[in-house]
Amino acid sequence: MARVYLVVAPSVMGRVCFAFDSTGCLATVELCTRRKVGEAWQGSAKANKGQLRPPKVPRASALEKWLKKYFQGVTSPFPGDWSIPKSTPFRERVYQTVAAIPSGKTMTYGEVATACGSPGAARAVGSAMAQNPIPVVIPCHRVLAANGLGGFTGRRGVALKADLLALEGAKGLPQRKGKQ
Repeated sequence: MARVYLVVAPSVMGRVCFAFDSTGCLATVELCTRRKVGEAWQGSAKANKGQLRPPKVPRASALEKWLKKYFQGVTSPFPGDWSIPKSTPFRERVYQTVAAIPSGKTMTYGEVATACGSPGAARAVGSAMAQNPIPVVIPCHRVLAANGLGGFTGRRGVALKADLLALEGAKGLPQRKGKQ
């Protein structure tokens, strides 16, 4: 379904943009967005003032409260509907496994692959993480390479991944060397 409603909320990591589909189910999350806090609209190109929020879309205040708890390491359910992105059965298992990694903990790409019943599929796990449309809800930043942080998409890339992990108090993280 098309993304039809956006809500931008502040967090300690910068602004976060939540995009919901027409049913009110979370479709994408954009970390460190350049959109304005409180910006919300329906439609694809321009704001349509006066339009109603789709049913089930949480208010910006609920998203802000959830983000605050999230970045304090408090586990609480996302305040709206979301689902594991539909793709291959393997990727669905990967997303389910990663969604269950608690705050402050990490797994390697290889460990996730093994947990999904596909030892040796670490690269495929990395590919799934790179295409994760709902980071933070599915905390792909908690998945590391065997020899370092690995990759991370978005404007701030691996630096954002390291910051997210540090904020969560993850232990035993590899040291960043320059721009990874």
